[in-house]
Amino acid sequence: MCCLAPLTSALLLLGTGSAQQPTPAPVVSPAVSPAVSPAVSPAESRPNVAPAGSSLIVLGQGDSSVTVIDGQTLERRAQFKVEQTPHEVAVSQDGRTAWVTLYGGPLPGTRVAVVDLEAGELTHVMDLTPLSRPHGIAREGDGLWITVEANRAVAHLDLDTGAVDRILGHGGSIGHMLARDAERELIYVANIASHDLSILSTAPGSSGPGGLTTVATAPEPEAIALSPDGGEVWLGHRKGGVLSIVDTTKREVTATIDAGSFPFRIAFAPDGATAYWTEPEQDRLTICDATTREITERIAVPGGPTGFVLSPDGTWAYVSLIGAGEVAVVDLERGVVAHRLPVGAAPDGIAFAVIRPSTSPIETR
Repeated sequence: MCCLAPLTSALLLLGTGSAQQPTPAPVVSPAVSPAVSPAVSPAESRPNVAPAGSSLIVLGQGDSSVTVIDGQTLERRAQFKVEQTPHEVAVSQDGRTAWVTLYGGPLPGTRVAVVDLEAGELTHVMDLTPLSRPHGIAREGDGLWITVEANRAVAHLDLDTGAVDRILGHGGSIGHMLARDAERELIYVANIASHDLSILSTAPGSSGPGGLTTVATAPEPEAIALSPDGGEVWLGHRKGGVLSIVDTTKREVTATIDAGSFPFRIAFAPDGATAYWTEPEQDRLTICDATTREITERIAVPGGPTGFVLSPDGTWAYVSLIGAGEVAVVDLERGVVAHRLPVGAAPDGIAFAVIRPSTSPIETR
């Protein structure tokens, strides 16, 4: 298990890197309750069954690295450095390209890196200047939606031209992570320092105050996930050890869950029945019934679990371990850590890509 001092320092890398950075939730002594499933050896887990040609992309904030791992063999295919500190990543529909937000360190980042996953290399970067502090990212069609913290806005980056063609202000402070509902043409932004959720319409002609709703929440929301049916947004708060659940129709907080510590990142199973979140302060991955809101299992994942992604079938979780410089491959059916893979320093942002037939020239950019 990672000691507390290095883990505390590593968690600070995940903040804003600016004077506006809120105080992180206090790190408490790790406590494993009887409900926590212990980690076991790979021999006790089932075989990894990721599709051939799949890739795991892991961003190391401590050394500005991008690591590409073969999703089926779990062998490293490439590792290289980028500038301005990578934070979050989105992948193309055909699984051949990844886009990485370069958030920056003491100096604000202004770029998005483009990665060829088959070649395992950086191809080029796209400059967002004068926008800065790009962080949360979601791919849609021929573009990317990106939070630009310093500008209190989200920007749409056209992948055909490589230029920003829309900027939507949300007015929140430190709008860190986002969730996109393409069907309803909405973007949700968790604003850490203004303690609220911004709901922005991206429908044509929706720019301006009429296209923005602000929902007050518990202090310092950061983690965000949209339920597969679009009916709820779940938020993880840096303070208080709670999750807030926002009804997207009522546009208000309708429930909270006591997680026990900071829920750092959240994801739903493909069918929406189960929610997962990481708790780096307690070294665990928590599993919750999304309907009853009851926590059903906690899996021990030593090393400071932060960013994570589920396999396409929802039976595996790939978890960045910021304090260990590794990714844990978690067998969700058995509740165990099956593998630990070395990656770059202080890993956080992570994505899973599966190669599919390309349907658009944009896919190969």
